[in-house]
Amino acid sequence: YQSLSSESATVQEDVAIIKLTKRIERSSNTDWICLPTMIHIQDQDRLKVVSYSNIDDNLIQQQLDIRVLNNDENKTECQRQLGDIAEDAFCAISTNHTSVLGRGDSGAGSMLFSSNSRWHLAGVMSKTGLQKSYSAMTNVSRHIGWLTSLVER
Repeated sequence: YQSLSSESATVQEDVAIIKLTKRIERSSNTDWICLPTMIHIQDQDRLKVVSYSNIDDNLIQQQLDIRVLNNDENKTECQRQLGDIAEDAFCAISTNHTSVLGRGDSGAGSMLFSSNSRWHLAGVMSKTGLQKSYSAMTNVSRHIGWLTSLVER
């Protein structure tokens, strides 16, 4: 992990794994998510984010949709909004007009629903832009070798 030295700094390798002491049981509110071993994020993919935003010192759970902006046409605006974007990250924009990512959302996962009817962890929220509708997400598939080596231990 390389931290922010300023608001416009590049965040790199912003991903972590937590080892639990017991198994999490699946329920209507809790489920597992697949690592993206066969999934690659494409421009205009629609992802889902569930997070706890800190709005006026209140934690608000929200679910929102984001769209990946990973083409030359959008890169200029993404860089204007976010500053430098790490090589292991992608830019996304909220498609919900009433919900945006912000303070308290760092670390929130973005999920892609695949053709095999499973949710895959696509990205991890690293930072938001000048307009909070823009965000930089660490691309989890870029770290899959490291993550699977830890899981297999």
